[in-house]
Amino acid sequence: MMKAVGCNKPLTTTTSTTTTTAAAAGRRFIDFVNRTGSPYHSVLASKRLLLNKGFIPLSEKKSWSSIIQPGGKYFIARNHSEIFAFIVGNKFNTDAMSNNASNAAAAGGGGSRIIMIGAHTDSPCLRLRPRSPIKPKEGIIQLGVSTYGGGLWHTWFDRGLGMAGKVVIHNNKGCIEERLIRVDRPVAIIPNLAIHLQTAEERNAGFKINPEEHLMPIFCSSKYYHQQQQQQQQQQAAASAGGQDDKQNTDDDAMVNGNHRALMELLAKEAGCSINDIIDFDVCMMDATPSSIIGVYDEFISSPRIDNLLSTWACMEALSSQSDHLIDGKDIYIAAAFDHEECGSTSYTGANSMTLQSWIKRILSSLDQQSHADTKYFSQIIARSILVSADGAHAIHPNYPSKHQSEHKVYLHDGIVIKTNTNQRYATNALTASMIRALASSSSNDTRTPCGGSDEGDGGVSTAAPIPIQDFVVRNDSPCGSTIGPMMSANIGIRTIDLGAAQWAMHSCR
Repeated sequence: MMKAVGCNKPLTTTTSTTTTTAAAAGRRFIDFVNRTGSPYHSVLASKRLLLNKGFIPLSEKKSWSSIIQPGGKYFIARNHSEIFAFIVGNKFNTDAMSNNASNAAAAGGGGSRIIMIGAHTDSPCLRLRPRSPIKPKEGIIQLGVSTYGGGLWHTWFDRGLGMAGKVVIHNNKGCIEERLIRVDRPVAIIPNLAIHLQTAEERNAGFKINPEEHLMPIFCSSKYYHQQQQQQQQQQAAASAGGQDDKQNTDDDAMVNGNHRALMELLAKEAGCSINDIIDFDVCMMDATPSSIIGVYDEFISSPRIDNLLSTWACMEALSSQSDHLIDGKDIYIAAAFDHEECGSTSYTGANSMTLQSWIKRILSSLDQQSHADTKYFSQIIARSILVSADGAHAIHPNYPSKHQSEHKVYLHDGIVIKTNTNQRYATNALTASMIRALASSSSNDTRTPCGGSDEGDGGVSTAAPIPIQDFVVRNDSPCGSTIGPMMSANIGIRTIDLGAAQWAMHSCR
């Protein structure tokens, strides 16, 4: 995948400053994404940003009533793969919640609301299958993997692949423990078939793969595996008895808990445990090549997982870096990143669940414990609120320009993209699009955004430089992807807009 980080306008003082700022942001994103590789590591990297800015972690299993206060900043993580960070403005109170006319001025204007950005932590990938005892084939040991999401699977060939994810173990206290592992060196590869071994018909038909037969990564050779095992046995025998163990390993000896010993030894080493301690795992394969800034003018980011870690990083960085400013407001500001968007979001860590509604109600209840605010004010606040569903947008490809609707071409360097679909694949409507356009053209320094404290809005205006906006609409003869926007909008009844940054090669390995 590739994303623009610079600016293609003439280098006046303003655009030069913009380019420098964008390049610095690009480097921060690269630092973020190079720490990831699985939804668990996306959340771990997000936690790092938040903790560095003083956000307080909350536990779902404990009461929040004595913790959450106006002026506070907090986050919750579920299953290590979903994260929900929020700030409660200092001026947030029950009068602001209820929009009580007599006290609204003291609360800072209209009623309090929720301003939220939603993204997702997952990306299409190959995930290790549980208990997959693949026998060596033609002297080669392979990994059993399942396709996750709608990946461009041909892009996974001929790349050095690492892995990242979660290993569940029995620890030395006899308890079940989850440990994150990340192998950033290339430990596997899916090699292409040489052109000389393809028929003319196969070559002319283009690159076609059977995902069950052709996507199993090569991990090691049987010969090297057995050599390594023998060396280990000899070293152990020499250390314990001063002798030599001549036992010959067979392929039948190579399975541990339904998985090949070579894989289990790697996971155990990374998790800091014995292979017999491992109960299960959820591990993603990943491109082992670090992300980088490329192009003759250093204007592009070449990276895996831009969809949708760019949005996850952006919303977490925005909330954390502006936290001191947002604390002075009267609203609740939320940045959330959900799991399982790439396979429908219907899970207990996905956007198509009760998580968002449940957590918002818990926050309201904690802020007003005497009046059952979770039920009393929820609908009123949601009616004043707005959700930004942040996900990638398709930039026009110079080799395939006809794939874009001719009046709605999206370019790198030309601004954020509002995504609209009349069949509700995106949640944008005329009102929410107008709010974002007004915000982009006016205030970037005022917490009174054009989200509307009332139905008419109460946005402020500043002299800040406008944010460029583009529009994306698919062709009538083209399919259209979707986002978490429509389902979240429907589930809690919140005004929503879908927008994102332009990129090439969405769902590619890189």
